[in-house]
Amino acid sequence: MQTIQRQHLRDQVYEILKRKIQNFEFSPGQRLNVEQLSRELGVSRTPVWEAIHRLIQDGFLENIPHHGVYVTELTPSAAIDLYIVRGALEKLVVKLIVESPVEHDFTNLKEILKRQHIAVVEANLDLYSRYDFDFHTSLYKMSKNRFLAETLENIKRRCDLFPCDKKPVLKSLYKDHLMIVDALERKDCQAAEEAFQHHNQTVIERIRECYKSFFER
Repeated sequence: MQTIQRQHLRDQVYEILKRKIQNFEFSPGQRLNVEQLSRELGVSRTPVWEAIHRLIQDGFLENIPHHGVYVTELTPSAAIDLYIVRGALEKLVVKLIVESPVEHDFTNLKEILKRQHIAVVEANLDLYSRYDFDFHTSLYKMSKNRFLAETLENIKRRCDLFPCDKKPVLKSLYKDHLMIVDALERKDCQAAEEAFQHHNQTVIERIRECYKSFFER
């Protein structure tokens, strides 16, 4: 029973720290103070360290020997590398959905797209990003491969941590979502893959534009 309680506590600390990272309560590159976190959360150092080790495995934190644990700070080129990996795995998602003998229900995805359309019209990037995460995670789960879905969800979270103004391309990204759902409903593997590829390439080009000076070094 004590092991179960400790496991639950570790998971709670993990979720709290991950949410703080995602909400930028910890800045990219910031060093974490385990003693301080333990006091703030009212727990011992053990569940904090267990959560930190898991966050390191997920890529949210990095341990620099003899210096400490820091919030992962992505470079523009590293962010692009993430989108390339994500694009390759999303092709597998498409394949699994299209080739599945089970008929998929796209009602939930379409409801998310309706809400996302409002965010696009209002140019509300925060609202769009929230529905964007819901859209992609729901889509990944339709692959019925838990490990693939979890891997892509972690990659998506890390991609979302990278600061890049997507407002100029929101309409294009939303259109890609519409095309992805349409292609999957028609079981058109090639069209769905091309929509995903265009989706990721649009963001990659946006990163290159926003960080032009970085790539001109």
